[in-house]
Amino acid sequence: MKYWAKSLTEETIEDHTENLLSGLEQLTKEYGEAFSDNELGMIKLAAESHDYGKRIYQFQKTLYNHKKMQMDLPASEIKRLDALYKNEGRMIPHGYLSPCVLDSKQMKTEYGLSDDEILLVRSAVFWHHERDIEPEPEKLKKIISEDLQPHSNRKLRKLY
Repeated sequence: MKYWAKSLTEETIEDHTENLLSGLEQLTKEYGEAFSDNELGMIKLAAESHDYGKRIYQFQKTLYNHKKMQMDLPASEIKRLDALYKNEGRMIPHGYLSPCVLDSKQMKTEYGLSDDEILLVRSAVFWHHERDIEPEPEKLKKIISEDLQPHSNRKLRKLY
């Protein structure tokens, strides 16, 4: 299944992320000396993960409907996910879900980040859009375990 990033373009989340990373590469060429290796690593991690939460069914269903396309999911899975989101009045902000893909252990070993730097990356991803809706930890846990994780080939992390 394609995971769309935007409603008005044919850009997938993967395409959008690659474009962002290309922008980061250009930024690094132009201004790299202004950043430490840790800072560049933190920016890269945030860029790679910032839209992962857009993979939720609720978001993708909206984009597929807008594009007048059918989602490539079995009818039983669509029914299950429709039931999961049945009582959701508002779209769950994707930024609230995106940090679940960030692995603290990997950020420490591969990027050499401290606990404070890991928190900074998670916060940057979580709040990368201003929202007027308060995060609800129990709801986020449920969406991660019942929607994102079953459709992911990655082990997702708890946010709370």
